[in-house]
Amino acid sequence: MKRLFTYLLLLTCCTNTGNAQNTKKVLLSAGANIGYVGTYDLAVFWGTGIGVSMQAEYPVTEKMHVLVFAGHDHYLGYSLLNGDKPPAIKMTAVRTGAKYYVYRQFYLAAQAGLGIAGGGGEIAALSTFGIKGSSFSYTPQAGYTFIIHQKKRIDVSARYEMFHYRKNFQTAGCRIAWVF
Repeated sequence: MKRLFTYLLLLTCCTNTGNAQNTKKVLLSAGANIGYVGTYDLAVFWGTGIGVSMQAEYPVTEKMHVLVFAGHDHYLGYSLLNGDKPPAIKMTAVRTGAKYYVYRQFYLAAQAGLGIAGGGGEIAALSTFGIKGSSFSYTPQAGYTFIIHQKKRIDVSARYEMFHYRKNFQTAGCRIAWVF
């Protein structure tokens, strides 16, 4: 996990210094994710998840931006009626995509990439649900960037995440991030 964020940070720094002569600036954001499992048969076992994410945003045009995203979410298992408790699921995502500003600070975005599922040493239990290893992941989202001061911004987005496993792992949630 630490390697993933280190690689993303390195990639962002290299991109930023490589374009030092360019007037377009790479925007970085770090934020918190809150989500809820949307797959009906899996929502019985897992509910709310929280996580962290980092995103690099490079403006191609005034309205179109290219995104590089890395995030990690942790979904806790519910206690079932029979007393069992499913293992927690830890979902890590590395995606790239595009963001288009529709009107002023309101935008629509889409990302696609790699999703990696893990658990607290209970991978066998997760594999019974078909959730293990890496998979294709995509996220459509809509959001708004609040400009607080000239260069200070807060980005709030509603998102839907899909991880393709034997049983698709879907979440709906939001991301609140500080843009710097």
